[in-house]
Amino acid sequence: MDSEELKGKLEEFESLIREVIAIFVHQFGRANPGSLWRKGEIERIGLAGPNEEVEFSIHGRGCTVLFKNAHLSFDYDQQGDIVYTPFKFLLYLPDGVIEHRELEALFVELYDVGELEYIEGRGVRLKG
Repeated sequence: MDSEELKGKLEEFESLIREVIAIFVHQFGRANPGSLWRKGEIERIGLAGPNEEVEFSIHGRGCTVLFKNAHLSFDYDQQGDIVYTPFKFLLYLPDGVIEHRELEALFVELYDVGELEYIEGRGVRLKG
């Protein structure tokens, strides 16, 4: 995998996450259902969507979901925007496609050329 292929995969990954967030907004009235779970208004693990097509598990600053046969794990920053780490993105990729260290190096490469933005203490996301 090279940096251009990685950028394309990151675009797919973020697009799927945006679809999930739209479902969360429709069903829960917010992009991040974590506060609802902390208040006891929803379960930590559940299904969302009109056809229950999103299987979610809320964690710390975000959630992990299974959607369209894709494993998506992401967090929210202080403004409610999505962020993720190379490790969380690696869960999206098929097993054996790339090693974690190689993926981290490609993330640094994309950051150095201005394609990724780093959110202190949270993770990264594509710029734009």
